[in-house]
Amino acid sequence: MFATKKDFTLLARQISLSSRETAATATETSVPFLVDVYQIRLWKLLNKPEKADVEAIAQTFQCNPQELLHTIVALYDKSLSDIGGETIYSTICEPKVVTILVVYDDPNVVLKQGTVSAIVTNEEDCLDTLLEDVEYPDSVFHKVFSDLSSSESSDEDGDDDDDDESDDDNEHDYSIGIGKFLEKVKAGKLNFHKRLIGCLSFQKTTIFPLPAQEEHVLDLQLLACRKKFRGRGIGRHLMKLLMTHDYIGEYDAIITASDQSAIDFYRKFGFTEDSIILSKYKDIGDCWTNTTKMCYLPPYNVINDDPIRCLTMMDDQFQKWQKTMFSSYQNQAALFNRLKNEMIGLYAKINTQEQIIISLNRERFLLAKENASLKLKLSQSKTYAEENNEDIEQLETHQMIKDMEKISISNEKLLIAQMSLLMDDDCNTQMAIEYCTHKLKNPENYQIKAKKITVDSATTALYQSSLGSLHNGSQKNETLLFYYGHHDHLDIIANAGFTNEDFLYGSFGKGLYFHSMIKNLQAQKVEKILLCKVALGRIELISKSKIKSTITLKRNTEYDSIKIFDMEMKDDNDDDDDEIVIFDSHLALPLFIVTFE
Repeated sequence: MFATKKDFTLLARQISLSSRETAATATETSVPFLVDVYQIRLWKLLNKPEKADVEAIAQTFQCNPQELLHTIVALYDKSLSDIGGETIYSTICEPKVVTILVVYDDPNVVLKQGTVSAIVTNEEDCLDTLLEDVEYPDSVFHKVFSDLSSSESSDEDGDDDDDDESDDDNEHDYSIGIGKFLEKVKAGKLNFHKRLIGCLSFQKTTIFPLPAQEEHVLDLQLLACRKKFRGRGIGRHLMKLLMTHDYIGEYDAIITASDQSAIDFYRKFGFTEDSIILSKYKDIGDCWTNTTKMCYLPPYNVINDDPIRCLTMMDDQFQKWQKTMFSSYQNQAALFNRLKNEMIGLYAKINTQEQIIISLNRERFLLAKENASLKLKLSQSKTYAEENNEDIEQLETHQMIKDMEKISISNEKLLIAQMSLLMDDDCNTQMAIEYCTHKLKNPENYQIKAKKITVDSATTALYQSSLGSLHNGSQKNETLLFYYGHHDHLDIIANAGFTNEDFLYGSFGKGLYFHSMIKNLQAQKVEKILLCKVALGRIELISKSKIKSTITLKRNTEYDSIKIFDMEMKDDNDDDDDEIVIFDSHLALPLFIVTFE
């Protein structure tokens, strides 16, 4: 039995084989076709033989293990001429390869007694040396098997030559002694080649498709039958023996590479060319030229005849794969979640960089304005200094430097406050008061108070979803603005957010009108305003000189907002108050209610 891992053993004696046609026409007087089936492991017999196995081979086949090897190679080479002798030697002499032999003793033929010779150790007597001398190198074994009266039939002739050469092939040439073997065949001192009619070579390997999942796979490497004896069920018997659980043990698949003429033969035993199934076993064996890789998966009843046990095994298999698929889904979900968080982080970084760019542009604009103002002061101070004396000039220059330092510190505080209010969800009221102080004319005349507005999640969600509709794409242009309109509805807006009902009519029709500065509180009788975060998107710049109070200008729908600015230079201590109009109420979020006393 294969499970016992014996190097030479008899599997079956005098079993009757017959083809389907012969079985259908058999009579009581028909002579049965009786064969013996043996199992051998050539690598062990050639490298580490046991004395009992060598004596059994000599008694059974009248030859030594070396001559037994050459006979098997001769049969394979005769039947599968495209493979080549060197490949056959290296394939069947792998450490784990098992070969099954079918031996037939013709009762009508009397064979001469063979002589058992010693193992040949002369390294010059090898296949390479022989190939250099013969006229037709591909037919070294052509005189060993001469089946002239062959009955051609491809129904049971399959072959497979899928195996990598092991490291031992580089150290040991298994074709040594082939010249001596051919001489004995020619002299009639060997008879085993007349008895061997079929053989099959395979090895059993273990793979791990997934962690902690073990599968046993049979790699069917070579299968051959003498032409003279084809059609008698030899190939069918070898395949059934290989697929039998009692002989081979538990296995999950059989892999082979069939030539084109033997594909139908393998299909009769349930082999398939399904590429999805074969992809699981792509690392087993090789697919040679003009061959097709095929796979056989045994049914559950091959392993166990009990139907209840078969159903239990099927359920266990389903449960195992269910857990595997769920684990794969968990890994996939974790990967998607991490990628989502990575994208959110990248968008946050991009948004932060956009805010920094906006702030830097604003700072550059303010500094340019301050620079122009200082240049004007410097020009005036120089004129005044020329009219007076150097002491006065130095005094004014020193005072100007102090003014520049104050402006720089003031602008820095303004920038910090703006960035904190735009980006920090936990911004405090002190930041809001400080920002309003910088934006208010004559802040020393007022006591400013700010109350933070708690924006509900629905309003925030509407704001975030509306950002995707901006024409500017990822450039949201978020900024802080002040809202004056609907003085009596400011508390309602603070609770529910902006809606279309809060739109006012202005120079550009209905919209939400905001201001960048806080001015004219007493003239407008304003005691309360809203500090809001507003997404401007793509901005259209309009000069105040183009606006006529009696005409409502038509809005350009390619822009998300309109900024109305004054081109005229203001007083040095007076900042520009830009008026901004947006047309989507969801693009503004109220942050603080600011009161002035």
